[in-house]
Amino acid sequence: MVSVGKLMVASVAIAAGVFFVSSFALADCAWILWAKGKKITARGIQADKWEIQGAYPTSPNGYTLCQEGARQLAENFARVSESEKRPSQMVGGGYVVSAKIKDEVYMFEYQCFPDTVKP
Repeated sequence: MVSVGKLMVASVAIAAGVFFVSSFALADCAWILWAKGKKITARGIQADKWEIQGAYPTSPNGYTLCQEGARQLAENFARVSESEKRPSQMVGGGYVVSAKIKDEVYMFEYQCFPDTVKP
């Protein structure tokens, strides 16, 4: 079983790597990949703010590239957290994945929005 600390460190490392690579393209992009995490416990829900995970250039396939980035991040979270569930594609695009660790459930949403939208 993966500890919460290892999960958080791995998730941050994955997100930082994607953000570092894509941050150079941020000024010229048309699609932004956003992520938001939630921790669900018996005491309630703690939700993070939306954070930028990647930027994709204006091109005919920019949205497709962004969606692929969302899928990859969701797959990485599922693998690192040793989740029994695979990421699910959401209606309207994006992916959601969750993992149960001890008595807590961690859920991440990955969505692509035009660069003019801030969720």
